Amino acid sequence: MTERTLARVVTIDELLPIEGADRIELAIVGGWQVVVQKGLYVPNDTKAVYFEVDSLLNTELPVFNECANWSSKLLHIVEGKTHARVKTMKLRKQLSQGYMVPLESTGLKANVGDDVTQKLGVVKYEKAEEKDMNNSGGTGVKNGTTALGFPKFIPKTDQTRVQNITHMYNKAVEQGEEFEESFKLDGSSLTAFVRNGVSGVASRNVGFRVEDETRSFFATLSRYIGHVRTRGIRAAKWERVIKKDDNQFTQIVAEQGVIEAIRRDGRNLAIQGELIGPSIQKNFEGVDKNVFLCYDVFLIDEQRYMLPAERIKFCTDQGVKHVPVNFTGKLQAPDVASAITRADGPSGLHGKYREGFVYKSTTRDFSFKVISNAYLLKEE
Repeated sequence: MTERTLARVVTIDELLPIEGADRIELAIVGGWQVVVQKGLYVPNDTKAVYFEVDSLLNTELPVFNECANWSSKLLHIVEGKTHARVKTMKLRKQLSQGYMVPLESTGLKANVGDDVTQKLGVVKYEKAEEKDMNNSGGTGVKNGTTALGFPKFIPKTDQTRVQNITHMYNKAVEQGEEFEESFKLDGSSLTAFVRNGVSGVASRNVGFRVEDETRSFFATLSRYIGHVRTRGIRAAKWERVIKKDDNQFTQIVAEQGVIEAIRRDGRNLAIQGELIGPSIQKNFEGVDKNVFLCYDVFLIDEQRYMLPAERIKFCTDQGVKHVPVNFTGKLQAPDVASAITRADGPSGLHGKYREGFVYKSTTRDFSFKVISNAYLLKEE
């Protein structure tokens, strides 16, 4: 449940020919399949860097120069530099999920399994609307400030894709481990928390105030002097009160009484879930108004997530809305390929179809997501 690894060192498990293709072949890496240039790799030998879907690659780096020739729809400007987006697509009728280059072409010295996301300057692609929601609270911002980071005492949510943990998935099937299978919703991540009496709300990247905050006299004085120096005495303002934020995140938390639910429980904890609505992700889930649905509860003092049964009980007792759960029990798909096929199907709410499923062990802190390939090809 940590920040996503976008680039890592791998070896290819298998190379498969593509009918009618002389210059490309299909590489199998864990549960992923990627179309690659023929002749560059030897299975279980050549070290390569695999870039996951939604990676943005800086085309000014020599190893990514050729990516500048990709479709203009895949090119995005990040901090003034052109980046190429890796996405799911079909090439010669083969599903290709990711991008790959030989490790030696990057100039890095690394071992299989190493995360090289930061070393290669890879960043995650976000839709314009998603980026706005994650960084400012989206439309409806009326006042306040967003000069807060995501709370450091709470993990960010980003589930591992099942293709990255094929061995662990197979072991869970073999051992008959039971999981909660819930619908993955396409909205915006929201976190609400109370810690030592202090409450707050956050998007994926930014924290928001839910109450007015008063600065100390000396902090206000220091800020005022700084404004006098930079803006002049006429433009400088003496402001001790920082207004609370008013946006879609803080509004829904207040409307549904999420902070009050945490206070009733009495523990230091964070409720994490999905904010969906008519103006969020083009209303993929087909709802008529904004709604927040919990998918995790984090116990701050214990630094652990509640197990599914604990979470369901908490939400039931405190009246917190929960994401729809499809099934609880042993994994229904015998392997990763079958799990991906199972991810296709109808929405858990009122959408056209589902994004996929999220699986959480009923007995330990182990979870992953399975994204529908049909969703990736249609929506991405």
